[in-house]
Amino acid sequence: MASAFGFRPSRKIGGAPHALAATAYRKENGKQGAMFKGDPVKLNSGYIEIADNGDKVLGAIAGFAYIDPTSKEPIWTDNIAASVSSQGAIDGIEDVVVYVYDDPDMIYKVAARTSLAVTAGDVGTVFDVSAGSGNSITGQSGYSINASTTVGAGMVRITGLNQGDPSYVAGTSGQVIEAQFINRLYDQYTADGS
Repeated sequence: MASAFGFRPSRKIGGAPHALAATAYRKENGKQGAMFKGDPVKLNSGYIEIADNGDKVLGAIAGFAYIDPTSKEPIWTDNIAASVSSQGAIDGIEDVVVYVYDDPDMIYKVAARTSLAVTAGDVGTVFDVSAGSGNSITGQSGYSINASTTVGAGMVRITGLNQGDPSYVAGTSGQVIEAQFINRLYDQYTADGS
């Protein structure tokens, strides 16, 4: 069974390789909870926040940067505590910088957290995600797919079983699978721009 690690870029729709391009966004200084590499995020009033099931998802966190208040040196990290504030600008951003894999065509690798096996019959099915505890040593997210029940309006759609992964064993629980966010911020525009 795979441990939860959040969302890792795998490829793009159509099989094209991803470029690991991440866009700089801002996390309000000293606000929000702790965040980790691989956490799903959304925008709220121009700031990054953790996304919940049903939210319009921007993408997954690639990492963070900020100016340390004591040393005044730039810090790049895979996780960040809620209380961290930046004491200067990085990439023109005065707040904590959050780099996000925001390509709406990105397919991610993610662990399925369940006692049930995800099978080929689940490809195309929508699931919720579960928030686990992130790891402050490795910086990895604790998010996984909640594959115990399918839902009509969850956060992700399973796109593949990751059979090329050496750890893949058909029919076992907790596999690493491929999934895509279904309610993506950058492809949800209507005629009026909302």
